[in-house]
Amino acid sequence: MKSIALQIGVSLAGVHLAFSQLANSPPSPRWVTASEKTASVEKSFEWSGKLLKAILFSAAETKAEIVINGKTAGSVVGRETAASLDVTKLIHEGANTLSLRSDAPVAVLLELNGDLARKQWIASDASWKAGKGTLAVRDAVDADAAKNPFDFKKTFDAYNSWQLAKPGNQNQATDPSTL
Repeated sequence: MKSIALQIGVSLAGVHLAFSQLANSPPSPRWVTASEKTASVEKSFEWSGKLLKAILFSAAETKAEIVINGKTAGSVVGRETAASLDVTKLIHEGANTLSLRSDAPVAVLLELNGDLARKQWIASDASWKAGKGTLAVRDAVDADAAKNPFDFKKTFDAYNSWQLAKPGNQNQATDPSTL
């Protein structure tokens, strides 16, 4: 009887884990751009409580400058693999603004982690605003993993950089003997 109860408990724990992972899966970013050349697209969002980590993934058809709350966070070039930036220090409690300055379509996914049970995603979509002109929204990034710049098997950051050490990985970590 204990064996059956243990199996049911383990099974239920596995179901709970599967549902919690599904609830935290990221949305699929869409390619957005402003109709005016060199204009920005932006998204305002709220954050409350302690922020443990904020990672921004972005891709651009040409080049894009990333600005958070008026401060430059970095830039991204290319759409093949999303660049990742740790932007934790630029996000504060209350109202925040994420801006992307580019003359071509860009896509972004911001992951905000408050604690192990609290995660918020901000993805480029039709809810964004154009700094000048109108917002143009294209299709979501490609679902095909080989073409999706946001496929986390290709994008490495503080959360999944351990994958660089796996044998056969195309994006191998730097061999220490070459330093």
